[in-house]
Amino acid sequence: MHYDRWDAMGAGLRVERVDEPSGVLIRLHGVVDENTDLSFFRALHGSVQLHLRGLHRINSYGVRSWMAAISAMAPDVELELVECPVPMVDQMNQLRGFLGRARVRSFLGPYICERCGTEDEIVIRVDDCRRNGVRLPDDVTCPRCRKRMEPDVVESLYLRFVREMA
Repeated sequence: MHYDRWDAMGAGLRVERVDEPSGVLIRLHGVVDENTDLSFFRALHGSVQLHLRGLHRINSYGVRSWMAAISAMAPDVELELVECPVPMVDQMNQLRGFLGRARVRSFLGPYICERCGTEDEIVIRVDDCRRNGVRLPDDVTCPRCRKRMEPDVVESLYLRFVREMA
């Protein structure tokens, strides 16, 4: 197993890479903005899982950089996006081409407890969401008061990318 860590110059993005027998695992933490260097995309080959849970924000410059980087990947890259946070899901829903050839494996669903105000994000597998009729899970329990939590998004808009993915 090989492990690398890159810190983007001047930006708030940390990239962690682990080479495993089944492929490459990369975790991103921070923000994607005008200072972010996404050139590591050009060095990818084969099977790659990109874990995005640690991304907190992407601005318009970051969107442009992301789309350029993802379209510049080698043709042999099979990219899976895992634990896509709300800012990334918002971009997937708004921009054609944002995903390039990448496939979304899972995303974060934001929930809120109307009883105690607790907010939480749960990991939702795209396949499970499809099996559920392209709906968010309705059995999420508050970790604080143990009551049922409600989705903190407009479900039909938030899950648009799931409906549109091939």
